Amino acid sequence: MRDDFPVVNRPRGKSVAPRPMQEIACRRCPNTDAISAAAGRLPPHTAAVRFGQRGWRVIGIGKHVCPACVAAEAARKKAPQSESIAMAPKVTPSPTPAPANENAGHASPAASEAIVILYLLLSDHYDKARKAYAEGWDDERVAKEAGLSPVLVAERREKDFGPLVKDTTLEDIAAATLVLAQEIAGLEGEIDALQRAAASAITTCGRLKVSLNALRKAQARLSAPPVVKAA
Repeated sequence: MRDDFPVVNRPRGKSVAPRPMQEIACRRCPNTDAISAAAGRLPPHTAAVRFGQRGWRVIGIGKHVCPACVAAEAARKKAPQSESIAMAPKVTPSPTPAPANENAGHASPAASEAIVILYLLLSDHYDKARKAYAEGWDDERVAKEAGLSPVLVAERREKDFGPLVKDTTLEDIAAATLVLAQEIAGLEGEIDALQRAAASAITTCGRLKVSLNALRKAQARLSAPPVVKAA
C-alpha cells in the first residue's frame, strides 16, 4: 500500500528539543498519531503497517480513520435499530470504547498534543529493562514537561511502559557494609581479649619458671651428700 505520512517536528516538552515524527490524521475527528522518524523516514507500506497495528484504518491520503472512530463505527453496526430510528437522521455518537493508542478519543488538539509529548518523554527517559527513569526524571517531571497531571502520567506509564521498580542497590550495599563492620568489630574485640589473656599467661608462666628454678636449686642442695672433712 502506498501512502504519504508527512514528517513533522513534534514537541516533546518545554525543555526538550522537538523530534521528527511521521504523522497520520483521522478524516472524521481531530485525532492524530505519530511514529518516530529520528532514524529516517519509513517507507509508506512500513508506516502503514505500524499504524495499522495501532488500530488505524489506513486507506489513503486524507482518508485514514483513527481507532476510536473505527470502534464507534463497529458499535453502531452492532446496536439494534428500529425502523423509525433507522429512518431518523444519524448523529455520530461519542466513542465509548477504550482508546486503542495514546492519541485515541475525541480529545482537543491541545490534549492530543500533550499525550503525544507524554509518550515521547516516556520513550526517551523511561528504561523498560530496568523499570526505572533515567537520572533526574520521574512522573512529576514528565507531567510538568507535558502539561499533564502526575496521576495521568503514572497511569499511562504503568499501563504502556511498565511499573517503577526502586533501585535498592545502594541500600543493600549499605546494609551489608554495616553487618560486616559489626562482625569485624566483634572479632577485633575477641582478638583483643585473647591478646590480653595471652599476655597474662606469659607473665604467669615467667613467674612460675622463676619459682621452679628456685625449688630445683633447693632440691639439689638438700639432695647432695654431706661433705666429710679430713682429720
